[in-house]
Amino acid sequence: MQNHPLSTTYKQLLQKQQGRGLSETHIQELLRQVLAQLAQIHEQGQAHGSISIETLCQVGSQVVLTPPAQFSSANSQSISEDIYALGVVAIELLTGKTPNLSRSTDGYWLWEDECCLTDRLKDTIAKMIDENDSTRFQSASQA
Repeated sequence: MQNHPLSTTYKQLLQKQQGRGLSETHIQELLRQVLAQLAQIHEQGQAHGSISIETLCQVGSQVVLTPPAQFSSANSQSISEDIYALGVVAIELLTGKTPNLSRSTDGYWLWEDECCLTDRLKDTIAKMIDENDSTRFQSASQA
């Protein structure tokens, strides 16, 4: 899909934003579409394993999660890691900053003041990136 002439990676889209993040509406739609794709991948017993702004593309109005070089076997940890990675991507796209700039030196996420969001989306992303696996969403469908 990355070779599709009308596709644009989210890395390219973010570069065009010149330091500004994408809108809440855009991120809500991105999460809706990508979580549906992840749910299908996970139901097939696989995990993506490399979700990033380079593996997400926009083709028209569709958000496409490009396949990795090799899917990994899905288990609760790899599914949780996919959800975590998608949450980190959402933060990067909302803030316009690389993830390392949205964390304090002691590892806490400091992104919520960087963008104006509804509590529902803030809570959803916070649960996606929760450091405790047991309180993070357990499936893409749950998210």
